Amino acid sequence: MSTSTVEPVFATVSDLPPETDTVRICSAAEKVGVYGTVVGAQKIRALWGIYLNNEKSRATILAQGFSINGMKIKVSSKNPFILRGDSETPSTRLTIEGIPLSYSDGEIVEHLKEFNIKLLGPLTLDRARDSDGKLTRWLTGRRWVWIEAPPNPLPRSITMAPFTESLYHMEKNAPKTLKRS
Repeated sequence: MSTSTVEPVFATVSDLPPETDTVRICSAAEKVGVYGTVVGAQKIRALWGIYLNNEKSRATILAQGFSINGMKIKVSSKNPFILRGDSETPSTRLTIEGIPLSYSDGEIVEHLKEFNIKLLGPLTLDRARDSDGKLTRWLTGRRWVWIEAPPNPLPRSITMAPFTESLYHMEKNAPKTLKRS
């Protein structure tokens, strides 16, 4: 069966150990009972597409996920950077850094809205990973949220008195500052 007839499954780069490559992903995927059915894996920006040669294997990996270095990896059936509805809306994951954990998520959300950043979900606190790449219970202070992909790159930082927060997302060549609308 051609790979073009079976939809790929997806894993985000941020959910994988930093040393992940095509061989590690394909080997790990085949260990969940789909041996010989993984055609390949392709990294495009912040997303890995994993290609299988039949629907049964696709369903198995969607149900079970896979592990790399003991780290459980969830996969999704659709590209998580595209929101589906009446029309497809491109989205991106925005990481926010430099704000104390004690600063409320509600205040951060209000500040982001002042800059016309359209949030598509709740803020999530980032957890630290141990030396094996496994998530711990400890918070890093970073927060992340899915947003509608901005038409122009966001700045690297914005000021929330008295703090300046750093912003990270897939888009590059961001301006140095952002003005409120």
